[in-house]
Amino acid sequence: MTELYRDAETEIFTIPAGETENFAYSGVFVRCFESDGDLKLSLDRGSKALFRPGFSRRADGNSEFTSFQLHNESASDVTVIVGFGYGDIEDNSLQVSGIIKVDNPAGEVLDVSDATAEVKLDAILAALQGDDTAREPITDTSSATYAEAISTSVVLATAVANTNGVLIKTLSLFGLSTGATLVYLEVNGNEFISRIEGQLLEKNILLPPNVEVKIVSTNTSGIINAYYEVL
Repeated sequence: MTELYRDAETEIFTIPAGETENFAYSGVFVRCFESDGDLKLSLDRGSKALFRPGFSRRADGNSEFTSFQLHNESASDVTVIVGFGYGDIEDNSLQVSGIIKVDNPAGEVLDVSDATAEVKLDAILAALQGDDTAREPITDTSSATYAEAISTSVVLATAVANTNGVLIKTLSLFGLSTGATLVYLEVNGNEFISRIEGQLLEKNILLPPNVEVKIVSTNTSGIINAYYEVL
């Protein structure tokens, strides 16, 4: 295959209703900037993951992919602005609303200029913005809740309880079949990350507020577990 790009690019694509479009572009990341509907994304015709504004995906271990696919399972055409290629394209127009919880010992004044506080804030912002490298330090499961599903489904947070978002610190998916989807993370009734065969480990997945989050295993050949926090 002729390599067309060795840099980051942005393109506007329209995916017809009920169709899958294949794009023979190589790279290490794909990011959704704007979209007028939900899509699903796969890399090199692998497993599908939900793809909407603010979502991005990299190949396992930041390896190179040679194509990506956009799947429109809705009844209407969807137009999307996509960034892809090598390196990255960052959108720094971050807006944070709602309550931000700060652990401040009684009787002490919070010093926001303290170096430790700045490091923690940088990690939180990096996680919200999807920076794979900078968000590594907050993958600490000591305070997280653990959930596992084998041939069942487990709700991590209802839409009502999820007022400030859900942070999945680690998500492990394992399947032993080549048939239909065995295990997946479900967001508001949509498959977000799925696995049919083999093992997949994802980390620091920040999901928006007011959506139901669930892990699902369709039979005993599929195992999915997660360490997570409802923010």
